[in-house]
Amino acid sequence: MGVGAEVIPISSKMSSDIDGKVFLAK
Repeated sequence: MGVGAEVIPISSKMSSDIDGKVFLAK
């Protein structure tokens, strides 16, 4: 999930990070 985080824009990275935290919450 975080593999392409560096490739996409910062705003998208933050959204991905949030999704990652939600995923870990599950």
